[in-house]
Amino acid sequence: SEALYQNNIHGRPLRIINTSSMGTQIGLRASPAYVASKAGLESMTKSLAKELAGVRPVIMCCIAPGGIQDTNMATYIEESLVRTRGMTPEQAKAYFTQSPLKRNMTHEELLAIYKFAMFDMPEYMTGTVLYCTGGMGV
Repeated sequence: SEALYQNNIHGRPLRIINTSSMGTQIGLRASPAYVASKAGLESMTKSLAKELAGVRPVIMCCIAPGGIQDTNMATYIEESLVRTRGMTPEQAKAYFTQSPLKRNMTHEELLAIYKFAMFDMPEYMTGTVLYCTGGMGV
């Protein structure tokens, strides 16, 4: 982030957006190392935001999406749940539709969240983790 700051030619606050996972809030079966690494990323985002706040014009956040429609990650997790947890393929597929909305996030919804973080998120939200889980984390 220091290199990014030094190369900021526009003079506007830099925005550093990290990508985490809803698994840090609800846990994910068959993925403890993945979830632990994402939790570390969230912690780093918060720590750096606090360290840089008021010193450098940097806005940091972390976006933690839930399941996303039509992605390879969903297929990988489904296969892992069948292989390692003894779920049927139907049970594994249902794992990603546990949100109150009964569906995964669309690509358009995810893009809207990133656009908000890039262009509209106020500076006062620095260090925030945006959990976008369709209500699963409630």
